[in-house]
Formats: sequence, C-alpha cells, structure tokens
Amino acid sequence: MSYQDNIRKGYVLMLISAFFFSGMGVVVRFTKDLPLFERVFFRNLVMFIIVTILIYRSNVSFLGARSSRKTLILRSLLGFIGVCLYFFTLSNIPLADAVTLNKLSPFIVVIAAAIFLKERIQTFHFIALLLVFSGVLLIVKPGFNPELIPALAGLGSAVAAGLAYTTIRHLGKTEHPYTIIFYFCTISIILAFPLMVLDFRLPGMRELLLLIGIGSFASGGQLFMTLSYRYGEAGKVSIIGYFTVIFSILFGFLFFGEIPDILSWIGISLVIGTAVILYFRERKKEVKSN
Repeated sequence: MSYQDNIRKGYVLMLISAFFFSGMGVVVRFTKDLPLFERVFFRNLVMFIIVTILIYRSNVSFLGARSSRKTLILRSLLGFIGVCLYFFTLSNIPLADAVTLNKLSPFIVVIAAAIFLKERIQTFHFIALLLVFSGVLLIVKPGFNPELIPALAGLGSAVAAGLAYTTIRHLGKTEHPYTIIFYFCTISIILAFPLMVLDFRLPGMRELLLLIGIGSFASGGQLFMTLSYRYGEAGKVSIIGYFTVIFSILFGFLFFGEIPDILSWIGISLVIGTAVILYFRERKKEVKSN
C-alpha cells in the first residue's frame, strides 16, 4: 500500500472514530448523575472485554515488545487522565463547550508530533487546522460558563489527549493497535476501580445499559482512532477528528431537538469543505507521483 493510500485510509478510520466518540459523548450526558469514576470504569471494562477477545482471536501480543512497554504505560496514563477530565467537563458544562475544548487536542498533536516524532508541519495542513477550528467555533459558538474548574479540565483533557495520540503514532510503528488499547483499558480499570469504590452507586437497569453503551461507543472510537494514527501522520489525520462536532450536532437534533442556526451551517461547511479539499489534494499528489 502506497503512502497516499495509507493517508486516505487514516482519514476514513478517523471519520468512523469520530462517529463513535460523538455517540459516547451523548451517552455520557445521559449518565451525568452517576459518579465520574464509575462511568470511567465501565467505559474501560467493556473495552477490556472486547479487546481481550480480539487479541485472543488474532494471536496478537498482550504485553507488546519489551522496548515499547514504558511508552505503552505512558500512553495509558495520559489517556486515563484525558478521559477523566473529559467526562468531568461533559458533566458540568454544555456539550458544545466541552467538545470544543476537547477538540483543541489536534493542535497539541501537530506540535508534539513535530517535536517528538520529527514530523514536518506543512503550511497547508496548519492552515487547514485553523480553518477547521474556526468552523468548530462557528458551530458551537462557545459561551463559556463562569465555572473555571470544568473549563480548565476541558483544556487539560485536550492536552492529555493530544500527547496520548502522539504516542499512539509512535507506537503504531511497532505495536499492534489491539495491544495499545489493551494497555490503556487495563491500566484505566486498575486506576479507576479503587476510586469508584469510594463513591459507588448501584445503577438501575437503564443506567447499566447506558454504562455499557459508553463502553461500546468508546471501544469503537478508540479502535478506529488507533488504527487511523497507525496509517496516517498524526498531524494530518487528526483534522478529521473535528467531525465529532458535526456528528454531535446531528445527534443533538435527533435526541434533543436542537436545530443548527446559520452560523452552525457555515461552520459545518468549513469543516467538511476543508476535509474534502485535503482529501483531493492528497489524491492529486498521488496521481502526480504515479
């Protein structure tokens, strides 16, 4: 498979990941009355079960290469911190604001990938990130609440996520996506369990199904995101992650009756238009190279 084929595959995988993560955000809002670490625990428990089955059936290594284990643990710790902060943000400020804060992570990815992975930041991709982020602002029109702590938590989740995604790009060269996810969900379960016990609330049947839903959506998002960073450079494929906002708007209409205004539609056009231009630009480069 050529370099350009890998980039395009990374785009598609990230788009699928965005769909799943937006679904997770909606379900998290439905469970905001449950304790934070209980939701984090179930998110990763479902993922742990799914990825364990996948590893067993695929004969993939559970532990990974010895040389990669420190990075695998680092990625897992960053991911756990990011998820906890993001769930806290989702529960305390409007969904649009929370998603906007979390979607700052691609900027962290671009910078971190350039510093740690020596990936070159092309002017076109930097401009594309700015355009997409501008579109996101038009869509969500963030009027941040005065609660400082949730807002700072959202920013923290973006930083942790951006650094975690950068390590995924590095690990993707040597480790299977299933192994990366296995470390993440296993370490998250270990860390979340004692914190959950301190403030546990027995969920009803509806709440239990919603908790399983969080884990299922998160598993899909995590798997496709990890695969995406394996095929495409972090600073390039991360731009497609902004489709999480678009999917969230669609889900908001379906579940909450929210209808985007004119500014939102302009923002949607910016996001989709930039992604389409980026796709065809890569396709044109491939044609020229052949």
